[in-house]
Amino acid sequence: MGRLLNQFYVISTLTSVMALLPASARAQLHMANQQPAAIPAMPLVQSNAGAAPQLQMEFLGSPQGYAVNSSPVQFMCVVKNTSSAPVAAGAYRIQCVPLDGLDFFTGDTLPVLPALQPLQQAYILWQLKPRDDGHPYAATAILQQLATAPGASITPVGVRIAVFPTLPTQAHFGTPIAGLAKSPQAGYSTNAAWLAANLIAMKVRPLSNREPLALLAAASGGQWQTYSIASPLIELLSAKPGQQPWHQTFRWLTSAASSSNRQATLTLNGTCGKLWTVRLTMTALANSATIRADLLLTATNDAALGAVQFPVLRPYNLALPAADGTVHMLAQATEQLPAASNITALHVGTGVCGETWPTMSPIPGWQWRRVATLGGLQSAGSWFSTQPTTIPAGNSVEFKFRLFVHPLATSLLNALAYQEH
Repeated sequence: MGRLLNQFYVISTLTSVMALLPASARAQLHMANQQPAAIPAMPLVQSNAGAAPQLQMEFLGSPQGYAVNSSPVQFMCVVKNTSSAPVAAGAYRIQCVPLDGLDFFTGDTLPVLPALQPLQQAYILWQLKPRDDGHPYAATAILQQLATAPGASITPVGVRIAVFPTLPTQAHFGTPIAGLAKSPQAGYSTNAAWLAANLIAMKVRPLSNREPLALLAAASGGQWQTYSIASPLIELLSAKPGQQPWHQTFRWLTSAASSSNRQATLTLNGTCGKLWTVRLTMTALANSATIRADLLLTATNDAALGAVQFPVLRPYNLALPAADGTVHMLAQATEQLPAASNITALHVGTGVCGETWPTMSPIPGWQWRRVATLGGLQSAGSWFSTQPTTIPAGNSVEFKFRLFVHPLATSLLNALAYQEH
């Protein structure tokens, strides 16, 4: 009951914010907040003027994927000019509004956006202070068009909400995974699960909303070195047939584990919304730097499935400027993987980590794509269809992918050695 009341508080607060928006922007909010990264998001600023500027909030939330209980929360907003026309400096601003469980801590809460060329991105970081009221952490960002004529008013044109799942402490690798020389191993407890061989390891922890957050590590210099945070692990775009598909994330409920001298297997079981049960089985082999994953989705009722996104990877230690509300330009990654390669990767420190998947469609007519945000610092693979596929109750669909970490890499292109064929 407490969780339902907390969710109602967030929704009612957001409803008050939405009342400030024109009807067209409220409709865009409904669409944008239902779409996961696997599907191109709808621009939040629409225009019928052909090449008029269009802005899109490409990312909103915690840059590390979670918050720590009772610690200051970093709140990040990335805005992208998605059109072929430039956006003039001073034409728009972003307003930061804590909604639930949070207060202002530091930062300019009304930063004005600079000029943005086509496809150029800018980001803002705020720091918010938790309130001791038992509510989940939530905040919103409102995109506002500034007045261009004397006497004209500021016009809210778009809004997005972010809810921050939490951990009691900062995510770190550590025990119970044994040393590098040990045989493949897997196990679980009430608040963690783990999988390792001699070259790669994963530790999984449940966030406050039961989403699993995973840390990926590789053997380096005689010890485990953490390279990436993976969260969320699985996202779906789904609904009942005839309804608008919406964003749903994997909630972890139970675990299973087994191991031998040659391999170890960890299985995470749970749900995605009320329409799907999920079984994610991951296997680590001795002398391999990859983890093989098998995702089985079973429909509990007839369900329309529009997209499946694999783990969202981001650097474990992401260097960011001060969270003071300053607007920064987001540089695109200088290295790019070939566009036609069924692999996505991050260059983290001295290594690369990523994921790859078979190119054969698991559902007829579906397509795969790479999803990259934060200038390439956050990345995932996904399968999607422009028309959702109806899966009858009791039927299952299976998706396969592999995670990898290569600790000594001179280039992002080193990741291509792990590409699924």
